[in-house]
Amino acid sequence: MRTLIVVMLAGLLLAACAPGDPLAESTAPAQVGGDAASGQVTQQEPGGAAVDETAPPRGEAGEPVIVFRRGGGLAGRSDEWMIYADGTVVSAEGSRQAVAPAEVEALLAGLDGLGFFEMQEAYGQESQCADCYRYEITAVHDGQKKTVTTIDAASDAPPELAQVIDQIQKVLGA
Repeated sequence: MRTLIVVMLAGLLLAACAPGDPLAESTAPAQVGGDAASGQVTQQEPGGAAVDETAPPRGEAGEPVIVFRRGGGLAGRSDEWMIYADGTVVSAEGSRQAVAPAEVEALLAGLDGLGFFEMQEAYGQESQCADCYRYEITAVHDGQKKTVTTIDAASDAPPELAQVIDQIQKVLGA
């Protein structure tokens, strides 16, 4: 009996430590629907929340200025937030919050000041840390668009990248 319990626990432990990148999972495409009688069009955000397309656009051309993905950790989380220029913040689950547009602009200027747009595209590719968080950050500012991926244990990441992650998480309250 004791051997069976040990084998089961070892199997669970190995399954939890299996390599996998929750950030590699694709997000389901948005679904569009509406009411033909009223002419109202709604878009289904990933996670199921409906968005009224007649509402004012969220940010420049409706595109987020920052997309922040965080996955992994002990619990194997998979989180995503989209931050728009107007201060709208939408999670992948469809929850919304608002921050001041000036705070979003200050965040983007801070990322630029930390050299985010000059960083490499990826750090920590050789790390085998199973319980570390993985991050993917895409930012658009002053005609520049950049995506950077990293992991908590990335020994090759510049210290400014940790500051970028901290600043974004502070705005998100995450």
